[in-house]
Amino acid sequence: MSNKNKKPSELILQVDAEDLERARSIITEATQKARKSWIPERLIAGALYLELQTILKNFEQSDEIDELSPPQDPDKSVNSTQQVH
Repeated sequence: MSNKNKKPSELILQVDAEDLERARSIITEATQKARKSWIPERLIAGALYLELQTILKNFEQSDEIDELSPPQDPDKSVNSTQQVH
């Protein structure tokens, strides 16, 4: 299906999925670089945790908190026992 035939919500999901993939790739590359630099994994995890705290703090008073969730098909309900990998 071409982008011209997609609903706005479908385009948003597509862009979000692409951005999520890019973000994960960047983070993966950075953590691999840190490991190759002999930084202990506990410190890498600590740095990731601190960055996550900063992101969450920026959204604390915002209605945009839902944007932190991985993109999902709005037509499919998500069960609370499902995990995102």
